[in-house]
Amino acid sequence: MKSAKKKKSTAAKKPAASKKAAAKTTAPAAEATVQMTEELTAQKPAETAGKETVSQTAKTKPAAKSSKKAAAAEKPKAAKAKTEPKKEKQVTEEPKAEPVEAKQVTEEPKAEPAEAKQITEEPKAEPVEAKEMPETPEEVFERRLARHYDELKWLYCELYHGDMQAFDYFVSVLRRSYDERKPELRAQDARREADPDWYRRRDLLGMMLYTNAFAGNLRGVEEKLPYLQECGVNYLHLMPLLQSPKGRSDGGYAVSDFRAVQPELGTMDDLEHLADACRKDGISVCLDFVMNHTSEDHEWARKARAGEPGYRERYFFYDNWDIPRQFEETVPQVFPTTAPGSFTWLDDCKQVVMTNFY
Repeated sequence: MKSAKKKKSTAAKKPAASKKAAAKTTAPAAEATVQMTEELTAQKPAETAGKETVSQTAKTKPAAKSSKKAAAAEKPKAAKAKTEPKKEKQVTEEPKAEPVEAKQVTEEPKAEPAEAKQITEEPKAEPVEAKEMPETPEEVFERRLARHYDELKWLYCELYHGDMQAFDYFVSVLRRSYDERKPELRAQDARREADPDWYRRRDLLGMMLYTNAFAGNLRGVEEKLPYLQECGVNYLHLMPLLQSPKGRSDGGYAVSDFRAVQPELGTMDDLEHLADACRKDGISVCLDFVMNHTSEDHEWARKARAGEPGYRERYFFYDNWDIPRQFEETVPQVFPTTAPGSFTWLDDCKQVVMTNFY
């Protein structure tokens, strides 16, 4: 660009006479340029307007400049030729959009397998729902009984000499008791059944206490539950508190009624209320009592002493001291100084009966 301007400035400084001489010497070249442009316009009519402009300027300029113009006129052709492929590129780019549309079309069918997967997942949900269906209390009892039935039958019949009639009655008592069991206790049963080692972990801290010595009565024990929690106690062991004859209770183990609490300690409702409060606070309750040890005031003992069948067989009665003396040789004594021996002579029925403790 700068060299072209310098040539124009030097040409402007030449005299007028030299311009005419130059025009004469370049006239043949200008005519040749006109002929060339006419041939080009004959080949490409669309570019005649640009060629005529070049031929008009060539008449007034030297041949060297006219040749540069001609070269400049050819450059736009190359430029146009270069732009044509760009148009072809645009044309080729438009079909490239088709694969994108085709991809969208192929993605739509991909949604069908997802719907099919949902259809296949729906049947899988049925077993889960069936499994989550809670068992009825009767089904729970029958399942648990079936699991332990053989062992339970063997232990019971070994103790009671194969008396199946008594065993069937025993099972009926278990079934009735479970039917009357609280929903909260059934839920606790289910949790402990699912975690059979719940009582073997080291997070249990038990406290053994006599109700009257610790808090006077059962309501007093319930009032002191916050203190037990503060001590970290989560297993409460209550020493014997069921009804027993005063002065002949053997420390509460000589029970006269397994369905009643010692009156000075409270009532069965008080005991149930305490157990509910402990369960709510995460404290388990254990009640200490001996099932095969009754007071002579118990209904079974009175009927057995009177010789009533079905009750007399529940205790050990002997007509003389022969067998009891053999037992005394090996049976350990609980209170050898205050209550020596394990048998007692009954004057009313003229028999010897086993009486551990007192």
